[in-house]
Amino acid sequence: MPEKIKIDGGSPPEKCTSGDLEWASEAQQILRALIARHGCSAKHLSRLLETVGVQIQPKALTNKINRGTFTFAFVLQVARALNVDSIDVSTLTGHE
Repeated sequence: MPEKIKIDGGSPPEKCTSGDLEWASEAQQILRALIARHGCSAKHLSRLLETVGVQIQPKALTNKINRGTFTFAFVLQVARALNVDSIDVSTLTGHE
């Protein structure tokens, strides 16, 4: 069975203000939920990202997600790689 992306509750970037930290944390939750819904391993997601022009090793991918050091562009790349047409953030974070 493929290894799942480990979600260890990594913290958002340190340069953020306290308000930004909350947004960065929510962004992590959204991205993690998106990946989890597709049951994607880091290795498989790394390969899928190659199809949209993103070269990233599985370990670096996991680190990037756990650190929260990613842009919205990266979220879009992941969504495109997973063939996701839309993202309903309320269902991914529990905020309705």
